Amino acid sequence: MRTGRFLLAAGAVALATAALAAPSGAGEQDAAPLTIEKVIVGTPPPGTQFVVEFNCENGNNTLDQVTFDEFGEPVGPNTTFFLDPDECAPTETQTGGASSVSYACEGTIPNNSPPTVPQPPESGDWPVTQGGRITDPCAAAGPQSEPITVFIVAEGQDATVTVTNTFLAPEPAPVVVEPSFTG
Repeated sequence: MRTGRFLLAAGAVALATAALAAPSGAGEQDAAPLTIEKVIVGTPPPGTQFVVEFNCENGNNTLDQVTFDEFGEPVGPNTTFFLDPDECAPTETQTGGASSVSYACEGTIPNNSPPTVPQPPESGDWPVTQGGRITDPCAAAGPQSEPITVFIVAEGQDATVTVTNTFLAPEPAPVVVEPSFTG
């Protein structure tokens, strides 16, 4: 009985890993895209740059970080791709002096994704639903102040993490009114 369970578990892991590692159609460089978007509320200082690091556990993604300009536009590519399962927590490391930073995530995993987690992370936070099928790559939808973990489990999945920086308007200088007449 133990041998049967082991073989079944080993087969599921091999199938899940093969499904992600051997993409069909689009090619390996296009597997499991994770995109970072930037939203700016208020006005950052001129010339501000924002940097978001992908922070992936296994490091098998194609980009390490994304840089955005003061208008929230990416300076280079803002999507990374994966060849194997992974767990990432995109984190902004240069906030431009924002008064607050929040993270939100949305994504999809196709119905034909592996039925079980290929290699559970140490954190044990993988979102599993009935029957062990992972249906959402985002650990949370947000918005929240802490980075959101994204689970890379299927080649056809996609996820977008939106990082919002809020800048408060400077307080107006006090107005000093002096009387225009004396007497």
